[in-house]
Amino acid sequence: MLAILKIGLIINPIAGIGGRVALKGSDTEDIQQQALALGAKPEAEQRTQQALELLLPFIDSVSFYSISGAMGGNLLESMNYKYKTLYCPENLGKTTEADTIKAAIEMKDLVDIVLFAGGDGTARNILQAVGDSQLCLGIPAGCKIYSGVFTVTPENAGELIVQLLRGELVEVQETPVLDINEAAYRVGDISTKVFGDMLTPRNGNFVQSVKVSGKESEELIHQDIAAWVVENMQIDTLYLIGSGSSCMAIKDELGINGTLLGVDVVLNDRCIKNDATEQQLLDLMAEYTECPVKLVITVIGGHGILLGRGNHQVCHKVIRQLGLDNLIVVASKSKIKALDGRALGVDTGDQELNRQLSGFISVTTGYDDSIIYSLGN
Repeated sequence: MLAILKIGLIINPIAGIGGRVALKGSDTEDIQQQALALGAKPEAEQRTQQALELLLPFIDSVSFYSISGAMGGNLLESMNYKYKTLYCPENLGKTTEADTIKAAIEMKDLVDIVLFAGGDGTARNILQAVGDSQLCLGIPAGCKIYSGVFTVTPENAGELIVQLLRGELVEVQETPVLDINEAAYRVGDISTKVFGDMLTPRNGNFVQSVKVSGKESEELIHQDIAAWVVENMQIDTLYLIGSGSSCMAIKDELGINGTLLGVDVVLNDRCIKNDATEQQLLDLMAEYTECPVKLVITVIGGHGILLGRGNHQVCHKVIRQLGLDNLIVVASKSKIKALDGRALGVDTGDQELNRQLSGFISVTTGYDDSIIYSLGN
């Protein structure tokens, strides 16, 4: 069974309203009023519908979180999607960018992906609210769409989410959010500014960063993954590094005498425990209470089990203390692709925990290269 994808939906109802009447934007209220006076019609909801129509065959595999009224709730209700209301604007007839920001803050870390319809101004609002760690995707609906966070067409946004639901490889990438000065734009001066990076899914075609005779080289990919993980390790953090060849490459990169089939514990680039048992892991976590703890783990074998095969030392007690946010999953794209869309499995010995460990998780697949993939039985 595929994991349920939790989608936060935000529609900017007035996005793009100035486009067809040649006002080149809709960021300010006076321009919005001019556009309406000229007969402009809102189109953001219709463009969002074009994206969501592709998800209807997967209606039981998606769970929406949205906003009352024109910012999402109306459309989801009309399409018979079940959804939970996270935010209600003070004035349903006249929503503002403050509503977008407040709603996005409510969604942060609660959903797998924030799907929003708008333009560069909306993207700036979302970025301000959720930062660069929440996965987001833009449905193009504004006049200004210079940011790389938007798909080419609304249908492309739906297609990309369908790829996630089918378990296909979908890469994750930091993408710049840009915006321009509307007043200057209206007199022919295009001046863009970068406001930050947003984490976005990209088309997940099987593109290898390291090739040998046209095939992905596992050894070189392991080295790429190891270099990236080690480079991003944080000081005064306890790392439990699991078994398997991908994890062994990380231990080699650290220069420690690691165990291929065991769990080694690292603190500040130094191995403080080789081949730890379940109880030793629990004891170390209790001893280093001031240190954050992260588990580096890989998919073992071709069965696609992430937890519960080859790493039984990482028991349900350890995992409960860690939480899903502190799992660092590493694997080559070849290994993930071999799963043929099946979700990563978990078998912790605790059925309730197994049910909780579901959703979508980032998988590091190379140097500064990752995908998002489904987790759950």
